[in-house]
Amino acid sequence: MPRPAAGDAWAVGEISCGCGPGLSLTERWNGKAWKQVASPSPGGGAGLSDVAVVSARIAWAVGETGSGDGPTKTLTLRWDGTAWRKVAAPSRGASASLSAVAVTSSRNAWAVGATSVVNHGSSTTVILRWNGTTWN
Repeated sequence: MPRPAAGDAWAVGEISCGCGPGLSLTERWNGKAWKQVASPSPGGGAGLSDVAVVSARIAWAVGETGSGDGPTKTLTLRWDGTAWRKVAAPSRGASASLSAVAVTSSRNAWAVGATSVVNHGSSTTVILRWNGTTWN
């Protein structure tokens, strides 16, 4: 599988104005400059925590989506070489988010994060695997 070109890198995060839910942020380094690339921000707002790249056409970004003041759901975005697209992933518990992702091929990726019970302070680890078709 081809690797990204030298000098090709991604960074992810959240654009926030402090006035409500943020928007997902993806930026790409082309060897000379960072350029913002459009990415989905479903659920009223979104933030990304990590990105993993395997080739110029395969990358995953993970984080959370929600309204800003309530429960969150997991968020997984896949880069197909031309655009970021949301891919459904399980969101167990009252609130869930993903904090890290690792990818080795188009059929193998892992994401980790946590679920929590709102207002109870307890959390549980979440581990998801992409099998080429679905996250489970």
